Amino acid sequence: MSSHQWVKALAELGVLTRPWGEKTIRCVTHRHIDDADISHTVDAFAQVLEKRGQV
Repeated sequence: MSSHQWVKALAELGVLTRPWGEKTIRCVTHRHIDDADISHTVDAFAQVLEKRGQV
């Protein structure tokens, strides 16, 4: 899965990232991000992997 595909799939789940090369994405937290936001992000990654049959 390319970085652009990851960015699109995560954005559809409400997680904003940026492509950082062909196979790398950049994820940054800010001071207003809390534990619930991190949990949502981890869940979003898991959902994308599940859809791809990789979990």
